[in-house]
Amino acid sequence: MEPLQLKDFTNEAGENGVSRFNSLGHFTASARMRKWIPTTVSPILRYDDTQSSTPSIELPVPAKLMSKSILPLNTAVKTALAKARANGFIRFEDLPEPWKINQYVVSGYRFHATIPECLISMIRLSNESFNIWSHISGGIFVAAIAFFYYPLTEQYRQSSTSDVIVAAVFLVSACLCMLCSVMWHTFKSIAEREAMHTFASVDMIGVTILLTASAMMTEYAAFYCDRPWQMFYISLTCAFGLNGIILPWVPKFRHPDAAWTRVIFFSCLGLTGVLPVIHIIMTRGWPSMLALYRPMGGVVSPIIGGAVIYASKFPEVFWPGRFDFLGSSHNLWHIAVLVGIIRGYFAMQNLYLEAFNRARDNVCM
Repeated sequence: MEPLQLKDFTNEAGENGVSRFNSLGHFTASARMRKWIPTTVSPILRYDDTQSSTPSIELPVPAKLMSKSILPLNTAVKTALAKARANGFIRFEDLPEPWKINQYVVSGYRFHATIPECLISMIRLSNESFNIWSHISGGIFVAAIAFFYYPLTEQYRQSSTSDVIVAAVFLVSACLCMLCSVMWHTFKSIAEREAMHTFASVDMIGVTILLTASAMMTEYAAFYCDRPWQMFYISLTCAFGLNGIILPWVPKFRHPDAAWTRVIFFSCLGLTGVLPVIHIIMTRGWPSMLALYRPMGGVVSPIIGGAVIYASKFPEVFWPGRFDFLGSSHNLWHIAVLVGIIRGYFAMQNLYLEAFNRARDNVCM
């Protein structure tokens, strides 16, 4: 007799008496199906069906199959919460499907039922500790630059009100980006799918805000004496940035498999300054363009490099589990963002100084 296959037991029991899974996670076959069950599995057969007067047979279902396609999400969440409470942390395979983002980070996962529990877990060493605290410390550092260091510079003393506003927008955007990142990495362990997706969207919005502000700051300085073109490019960048605020709420865009899609989009957002570059080459020549944009090379290169590392999941893709707590692709991405922000501040200082000199000498064009 042909052995019974698991695919034969996927429908709810009905008049045809096919099959179903009961609340205990065992397969329940009706009497009509028992004749198809091979005798070789008889030691594991049990008669137990409290919901029907018809005798039934139960077959244990492989745990791997149960976790992926049979157990309801709320059951998987409850199981993960129980393991997290018992052990402190859980492994990647213990996570419910929506929380499985990087299979090469194997251990050290937090999983909590409430927001306060997520907050308390910040002080415990986990695979998110570096991601959380690198941007907390980075945000404090950038805030110190904004409030204590920048006001002491020569560029600040020469700045108009609009100059200071643009600089403030960049520095505040950098702090917001890191705050959004901290929120995501702190609360991604919340055991509520919609809340987790909300914090993922908040993180991507933070990246959008920073890239938009960086491009605006560059365009503001590049067309310092040409307000119509300045406003045109800033408006174009803002429109692109608005899409970056909307797209994170689209489920397909924030899906783990769409990492390269996000990298391409955010790279395009960061490169909205390409049109101003072409504009300056055509109107002022290559030397002026190189002099103006040279400082931005040190800003763009770590961001793009970090984004490629993030999307490729290097190095953990080659050594799963070895970089769970330190050195993973997301850790390296956070370092790249911090380097880009700090270099962005010094690039802003150079751009402002160049713009002030051109305005003073009346050589804007």
